[in-house]
Amino acid sequence: MKYLKSFNENTENFKEELLDFCESNLAYLLDEAELQVIPNAGGWSELHLVRILLNEPKIWNEIKDYMIPFLTRLIAKYEISNLPFRDSSLSYNSYVANQAFPGKTIKSKVEDIRLYIAFGDDRPNTNEIYPNVSFMKGQIKDLINDNVSFTNARISDMRFYVKGYKAEKKGILTKIKSFFN
Repeated sequence: MKYLKSFNENTENFKEELLDFCESNLAYLLDEAELQVIPNAGGWSELHLVRILLNEPKIWNEIKDYMIPFLTRLIAKYEISNLPFRDSSLSYNSYVANQAFPGKTIKSKVEDIRLYIAFGDDRPNTNEIYPNVSFMKGQIKDLINDNVSFTNARISDMRFYVKGYKAEKKGILTKIKSFFN
């Protein structure tokens, strides 16, 4: 029994490891931002919300040199979840697509990151209804490839959910060995 960890301790260890990973990979950007890692955010018991709040809104070109390497390392080590962002707009997008193109099957992308955009000069408060804030959802792989359509939008807050560690891929020797067993 002494080798078993409680569920909460496991969650807390994962949170600390994820926070350390984010802090060490975003060291330069964190001089101008605040980082939060929130377990069980929004009622999703197996997910951790990672939130990067910029002190002042910045356009993508100002932060992409920090974000692209960070996101590349992040998706190599962790599994990103699109579950919280999928439910809110997928049914609406399907409805709109069916109204615009009846009888056609429209495949929509499932987004896994949310970017809050500031339209005013002040830093928006994204926890309350605030008139000069909106958000866009996108895919992390598009950000990594610098394939963005919002080059002039001023980003104030970035959010994504981490599910856990990625499963390690088996090496070729392990695959061959398991084939013969």
